[in-house]
Amino acid sequence: MNTKKLIGMLIALVVVIGIIVVSNQIANQKPGEKEVKFFPAFEQSKCAAFLIEDKDNAVKIRRKGDIWIVVDPQDQTGGDKPLLQEPRKTKDESSKEYPADSAAVYTALDKIELMEKAMLSSTKPEKQEKYQVDTANGIRLTVWGENSKKLGSVIIGKNAANQTSHFVREVGSNNVYTTPGSVRYSFFSDPGRWRDKSIVKFNKSLVKKLAIDKQGSRYAMEKTLDTASNPVWSLVEPEKAPANNDEVKRIVDEFARFNCTDWENNDTLSDSAMGFTAPEMTITATLENGDKKTAVIGQKKGDTNKFWVKTPGKDAIFLANDWVIEKFDKNLEDLKAEEEEPKGATPVSSSEE
Repeated sequence: MNTKKLIGMLIALVVVIGIIVVSNQIANQKPGEKEVKFFPAFEQSKCAAFLIEDKDNAVKIRRKGDIWIVVDPQDQTGGDKPLLQEPRKTKDESSKEYPADSAAVYTALDKIELMEKAMLSSTKPEKQEKYQVDTANGIRLTVWGENSKKLGSVIIGKNAANQTSHFVREVGSNNVYTTPGSVRYSFFSDPGRWRDKSIVKFNKSLVKKLAIDKQGSRYAMEKTLDTASNPVWSLVEPEKAPANNDEVKRIVDEFARFNCTDWENNDTLSDSAMGFTAPEMTITATLENGDKKTAVIGQKKGDTNKFWVKTPGKDAIFLANDWVIEKFDKNLEDLKAEEEEPKGATPVSSSEE
């Protein structure tokens, strides 16, 4: 064998070995982050909406300007076959919109962003029911990005063995993966669980005035600061007097986080029928910048323990428990500070003759 032939063979051998080495390295490489994501093109800041469906309910959460809103079931579906057993609303029927609970929304967005194909569990269609990633048992999640572009749709199944992962399948694929992060628990299909339950919400430290109008009586209080910058409340209506600081503070604390337990869904009820034309009570907190937070409390709803409540700027009619309303239902005696006995006064004692 001549030298040229030997050199050629050695070069060919080196090339073959190099190809094998590179192939092995590629095969052993960890997939890139975007390759293992269920929604690789997803960006939280550009997410337009996500739809959650199971066999009983459907709810869509969508961005509206700077806020997120909850939309009840509509005439759209996230996959090829609807999961709901009952038909959806038609296009002629209006869908109510409610402000969404921002904490629940941002938790869901985090889950969508991190949802990954951690481990392949099955490729067999007959195993989908076992893992509850079929349309009869799963929760379908569909996500839209910028310009309402659909980014994908998955079905979330039951817990994996470690209880912190769930089985997830892309719609249109038979591949079932385990996905960490307890993702199923962040995507509930009940619209009520997504709604913001706050009737009014504000920073209680910024309240300057508080007024309670109740059946023809008005109790108004104003806050000042003492020399140590501690808040001091004074009654200004119906008379000028020191206020019961602790009682007023309790009312402000409760009103600053005044939440509902449910919403009124009967659109045929008039303001008069719910007691808003002659309300049981109206509470108004005036903030330091002049903004006002108001809640109008109507009548109690039938035989329930809930009152109808509404507030300016929100279309929803809320239902609040009576035990919460009782915290605002105060009289002059409750709001007025107790008179102190003059210093040096001798208590009067009585004795039996």
